[in-house]
Amino acid sequence: MKLRALHIAFALAALVIAANAPAQAPGEAYPARLIRFVVPFPPGGAVDILGRAISERLSVAFKQPVIVENKPGAGTLLAAEYVAKAPGDGYTLFLGSVSTFGISPNLYSKAPIDPLRDFTHISRLGSTNLFLVASPSFPAKTVREMIDLIRANPGKFNYGSVGPGTIHHLFMEALNKDAGLEIQHVPYKGGVLALPDIISGKIQVMMLDASIAVPNIQAGKIIALGTTAAKPNAFVASVPPIAATVPGYDWSGG
Repeated sequence: MKLRALHIAFALAALVIAANAPAQAPGEAYPARLIRFVVPFPPGGAVDILGRAISERLSVAFKQPVIVENKPGAGTLLAAEYVAKAPGDGYTLFLGSVSTFGISPNLYSKAPIDPLRDFTHISRLGSTNLFLVASPSFPAKTVREMIDLIRANPGKFNYGSVGPGTIHHLFMEALNKDAGLEIQHVPYKGGVLALPDIISGKIQVMMLDASIAVPNIQAGKIIALGTTAAKPNAFVASVPPIAATVPGYDWSGG
């Protein structure tokens, strides 16, 4: 599938979904017991923070415990497959994303889940754009400098992602394609897990969620090069969009 065609999928924001199957037992009021809320990333990232905020509100509304379970790996497919195989009784919810339902089914010929067959979609939650950040030891401090440096040294530098098939991976690959860059991909299971390596310089650049990027940018631990959406990010308005250097680059997802 061509990268630009994925814009259709990126228009879909994160969804809370439940596995398809028979619902409540006859006569049983819902919810009558603990609910599991599966998050496909490690603790500390944007999706995890959102999941925990939602679970707290649901616990109050339902008067039942809603427990977050973090199951990172395989670009969200590990968690998705786990939820797809759970009983479809409304007691296993999933904070999915465009990585799960828009990207992976088009990237992998044998994806372990079918977005339409295996899940019942409950609600759209929102969308986001990402920060392109760099290690403080990386010589480039702007998108233009990064492009020039990588072009002059093809294959020398590494970029991190939160896993193959995630928006963090695809947004960077879109930039590589648009700017003609040759840079090695190093996948992690989450942005929090990649953070020490970008701070130390083991990887040079990556796309990060605002929840991880902003405090570390403000603390001077990483350098902000740009944002993926064409409009400046409200969290750090001084960071220019990548589109200011690479015309037409405009990516957001949920």
